[in-house]
Amino acid sequence: MNVFHYTLLLLKIVFLIQFFLVMFNKRWIDEKTYLATELTFKILLSLYIEYILFIGTACRVSYEDHIIIGFGAALLAYDAVFNDLPQLLNLFDVATPAILTTRAL
Repeated sequence: MNVFHYTLLLLKIVFLIQFFLVMFNKRWIDEKTYLATELTFKILLSLYIEYILFIGTACRVSYEDHIIIGFGAALLAYDAVFNDLPQLLNLFDVATPAILTTRAL
């Protein structure tokens, strides 16, 4: 197995963890754990989509669809970094870098 397969396996495991957290009403789960799995899932999924689209050769999608799907993957990564990461850093009492806050914009 190459790195591509290990990434897919890790993505499936994180997805299952996230699924069970939601199915069991996630109230008994620590918020740090939930945010960490959500952040990991979003980042891995966006990287996986980008790999499939731009590096993988099995995907035969038109150029316009590449742009739209790639933009969706970038939005997923943006959501993880600029929404979930600051929340997770605040839970650990770590100062959020100015670039991750909306006040910096």
